[in-house]
Amino acid sequence: MSFGNPDEADNIVTYVPGTGSTLAGIPGDAKRAAVLWDRANSTAQEGKQVASMVWLGYEAPQWGATLDPQHSVALPIAALRGAPELASFTDGLRASHQPDSDVGSTMLGHSYGSLLTGVAARLRPGHFADQLIFIGSPGVEALRAKDLHVKQAWVGEAPNDPVGDIGHVNPSLAGIVAGLGPFGSDPSSSQFGAKKFLRDISKAKVSAVAGQVQAYWKRQGHLIQAVSKTGTSISGRSRPDDFLLSLSLTGDDVLTLGAGSPCIWPSGTPDSTAQAS
Repeated sequence: MSFGNPDEADNIVTYVPGTGSTLAGIPGDAKRAAVLWDRANSTAQEGKQVASMVWLGYEAPQWGATLDPQHSVALPIAALRGAPELASFTDGLRASHQPDSDVGSTMLGHSYGSLLTGVAARLRPGHFADQLIFIGSPGVEALRAKDLHVKQAWVGEAPNDPVGDIGHVNPSLAGIVAGLGPFGSDPSSSQFGAKKFLRDISKAKVSAVAGQVQAYWKRQGHLIQAVSKTGTSISGRSRPDDFLLSLSLTGDDVLTLGAGSPCIWPSGTPDSTAQAS
């Protein structure tokens, strides 16, 4: 499903959803792709076209199947099965694009979808995408961002994201210190080497930037749930899709912006008929 024409676009972003995603719930994922397309177009250079796509060509893990090895979010089996399909999809995008124009390609992997995206990138080294964005990632089957063979890799994670927290899990102290998780290095660790959404902000400007982020979230209609006394730690939820949002200040005076998945439904999995309506 695409918003904008990927055959003629100057920039293409493909969103790969993760844990809990189903075909019955694809309208919600499509809405996120549509919002992304609308906002990307609003900031695109004059005359430049953008296409925003959602790809769900794999059987995403479900929380109710955590103990099933074939469908567990704690194992890479679903990602290994889906990665060749995603790699073939990007082959098709390149083949169908107008030959007389360049195209910038971005793959956005969310939750378990980031693991699949990382595996697929290594199947097409240097030809998968220009940049990768990982949101709430449990790992991408790589030790370093450079192992993915793309120009740029970005990462964002909320501190209370259950899937992103999988990336920190390691049975040994040495593994924890090294930033290793069950699927390679934790993408949010400094050892991995991905770029963070907020960087190079001087200590003197931290409060001002935090205030700008809060003001932007309010303008977008997002729910602000808590703000620290200093204003540099903020938590909230996006509207209308209820993603977890966070802004926090590390001990090194670095602002970290995170977004997490509403993978765990407070009242159980919604009725599929209601999702599709």
